Amino acid sequence: MGQLLCLPEPEVTQAPPPKVSVDLQEDVLPTGEETLVFKTLAAALASAAANIDAIKAYTGCSDAIRTATSSPSLEAENAVWRRLTPAIAQLYTFYNYSLQLNDAFQKTLHFFALSPDAIADSLERHQATAKKAADILFFAHKFDELKMLNTDCQNDLAHYRRSLQKTRLVGGGGGPRQLISDEIANSMSMFFAQPAPMLSGIISACKLMSIKGSSRDSNAKTLSLLAAIRTYVKLIQANGGPLTLTLMNGLRFSTAHLNDENTPANIKDYVNDV
Repeated sequence: MGQLLCLPEPEVTQAPPPKVSVDLQEDVLPTGEETLVFKTLAAALASAAANIDAIKAYTGCSDAIRTATSSPSLEAENAVWRRLTPAIAQLYTFYNYSLQLNDAFQKTLHFFALSPDAIADSLERHQATAKKAADILFFAHKFDELKMLNTDCQNDLAHYRRSLQKTRLVGGGGGPRQLISDEIANSMSMFFAQPAPMLSGIISACKLMSIKGSSRDSNAKTLSLLAAIRTYVKLIQANGGPLTLTLMNGLRFSTAHLNDENTPANIKDYVNDV
């Protein structure tokens, strides 16, 4: 009936991590005390499937850009811009959705951090919320997997920014119009430059929360319980099947401190050698 979420103790020990029984079926109902955070997560996830379909269908503007680059003309540039306009709008949708998920996951982290000495018990008592949190992480992994296979996202955004800059340099009034603010374009550029942007955004949001929040210690403990690198690797090795390489790449590219100097060499080898 359910799956097992393995959570290690914060200290590194030889004892196996406790196993928390969490029902990952769709029909898990929230308890009264988790209703508010559950509704927040459900609302955030309402657009998940549409965003997955959109990134799958994203074809980009690379062919029009190549034509405009190899044979420059006003007609070619206009053709690029007709393609770029809906493309940039779609990329902004992805970026904005990431911000929504970040906010929802922060609320989830805060909810579970309210019981810092009983995280495992809290997960078992609030299984509906735990399931939705798992759904967010699953979506982030799936989206990032598809984004890694599509270089058009970053290339389209780069061409959009170059075109605007070129228009400004020549003082052209008839050039392409600005679709998003420079500040948002810069943030989007950094977002899509990451190999795993959705998951990286969630990680950054959690780190920011642990720095800002009054419950910093509780948040840090919650995250340390969830950061089970060895456990995840073993689960992937045992159950990953044809997705093993993709799942391991997700760990390699989104683990914030994997390549830090003070990260034990055996942990680095454990992740990178699979």
